[in-house]
Amino acid sequence: MGKSRISENIKVDVAVSPVQATSSLTSKYFKLDKYDRALFVVNWSPVGASAIVTTSILTLYQAKDASAATSAAAITSSTAICTTGAKITEFTITPATVSADDTVAITGYDSNGDALTALTFTAEDGGTSAHTASTSRYFSINDTAAGTGIVSEVCTHLATLINDTTYGLPNAYASAASTSVTIVSMNPGANCFTVTSSSTANFALAATKCIAMVEVKASALTLSSDFTHVAVNVAHEISAWTSAICIRSGCKKLMPIQMAGAITTVGY
Repeated sequence: MGKSRISENIKVDVAVSPVQATSSLTSKYFKLDKYDRALFVVNWSPVGASAIVTTSILTLYQAKDASAATSAAAITSSTAICTTGAKITEFTITPATVSADDTVAITGYDSNGDALTALTFTAEDGGTSAHTASTSRYFSINDTAAGTGIVSEVCTHLATLINDTTYGLPNAYASAASTSVTIVSMNPGANCFTVTSSSTANFALAATKCIAMVEVKASALTLSSDFTHVAVNVAHEISAWTSAICIRSGCKKLMPIQMAGAITTVGY
């Protein structure tokens, strides 16, 4: 009889517990010689007001045991370079001295990873509405008169425009605070965004949630020399809260997932 539950078909383990990584860290090493493959899913949140474009490098390592005290070695062609300015799931826009014609351009991606039409949101002087029929993706930088925008008003109007059902950004939700706007995917895991601004001084952009994955087959390890364990190394350009899980599959006799709480299933 086949195994119907996900937990009966894969082995899931915590590879990195949430930690603030200032440069580079390596996950736990997991035994792979009895499995077909392993997938590491890495999630990180940059600390503080980071730039929108930063680089994180994921590299798979192999070792002869879980301690990897003397045997750790990078697996050939296993490096993934992740640039956070592209295909991010959550980001912030922090206005400063916003002037008319300053812009924020956002490109969404569908569940297939294909880019949708880029939308440009442009600041305009005066007015109380977030957009008008003749200027459909313009937002007011103040409520009263022409001039430099008040930050809180800019945040409110920009968020309102992004959430507009006709002129807004599909598959996204924007929430306005007094000094920034946070944009999140309404379909996590399927939709993401790339964002740029005409002036990083006037519209500071920061990635707040990033995810990346690297996968390896057991045959890529040097099993003949007793390299049986695998781990992922994560090297950030900036400080970031980082966590990771390891998913192994293809074991003929799957080891039960060990955890403090019981496995709860619904609908089986």
